[in-house]
Amino acid sequence: MATRAASVAADLTAWAAAAAAGRPPLALYTRKRSAAAAAPALRNPRFGATRAGGGDGGGGGDGGRRSRGGPADAARVVRKRLRRETRGAAREVRRHAAAAVAERERAAAAAAGTRAAAARAGRAFLEQQEHTWKQQVKKTKAGLPNKW
Repeated sequence: MATRAASVAADLTAWAAAAAAGRPPLALYTRKRSAAAAAPALRNPRFGATRAGGGDGGGGGDGGRRSRGGPADAARVVRKRLRRETRGAAREVRRHAAAAVAERERAAAAAAGTRAAAARAGRAFLEQQEHTWKQQVKKTKAGLPNKW
């Protein structure tokens, strides 16, 4: 029994060595990061090169708060485009939803009209039957002699 266990252990060791030699070892997140990704993220990237006039509020008309070019302006433009696209998408969704509601209401109105027509036809049939019944009763009474 001991020899069998030893041979199984030797086989497993040989298989593990062959498997390790044939492929790289498994690792989590071994992807190489680019230089831009390795740079620390800016927490408040609003500050960029300001235009002429500086931050003293003179000459620029905006107090030097806005910059021309640079990452802050690019980020602002991207955020503005994103807001515009988001609003456009929301507007489109609202319009599609309104159109779907209108279509459902049209279908419901058509179904209600069909039901109302069927109900009118049923009532007309019953009224005609009632009218015929009353005429028969009248004729029958007219044909009978009076008791008094």
